[in-house]
Parts: sequence; C-alpha cells; structure tokens
Amino acid sequence: MTALNGLRNGELLDHPEIMEIMRGAVEEALRVAEALGVDLGEGDHVERVYDVAKATASNRSSMLQDVERGRRTEIDALNGAIVDSARRLGLDVPVNETLTAAVRGLEIARSRQDD
Repeated sequence: MTALNGLRNGELLDHPEIMEIMRGAVEEALRVAEALGVDLGEGDHVERVYDVAKATASNRSSMLQDVERGRRTEIDALNGAIVDSARRLGLDVPVNETLTAAVRGLEIARSRQDD
C-alpha cells in the first residue's frame, strides 16, 4: 500500500479505505496460510499489521523506495507468493491479486520513464 500510494508506513493508518484494503490482504493471507497448514499463532493479525505500521510510522517501506527509484520491487515474493499459493489451492484472493497487479503495473510505468 505504501508503494501504490506514496505514503510512509504510519500515513496508511490515516485513511480508513486503505486500512480496509490492508485488512482484506491480511485476511486472505491468513486463509492461504491456514490452508497450507502454517500456524501463525493466536492473536489479531490485522491489528498486528496496523501496530507495525504505527511503530514504523516515519519509515518509507523498501517497496516504496524501489518504486521511487524505478527498481523492481519484491511484490512477487510477498503478495505474489500469496496469489501463487492461493491458485494452487483453489482459493480466491482478489485483494492480493489486485495489489500484485497494480504494483507490477507501477514498476512497468516507472521503468519506462527512464527510457
């Protein structure tokens, strides 16, 4: 979300619509992890993501920095991996699919600016 919106980590929490997208991405990831038999422990994992954003509020994520510099991001290893696993499992993960495609598109657009 930081890469797509050009926001620092903590700024994501200033926008309820962004927080809702974050929630959807995390909930999808949790379903995939569960289907894979990965034990992520107890607790509210969505709140944990919000807490990390708050604790690192002034940080510019590495993905945002990559986008700003016209470099390839780690989207395939993060949200892309969730999408790939979900496809193998027959699960729908529309939020992660959209985020992955949007960041890939941004990578392409930014790389063309250098041409």
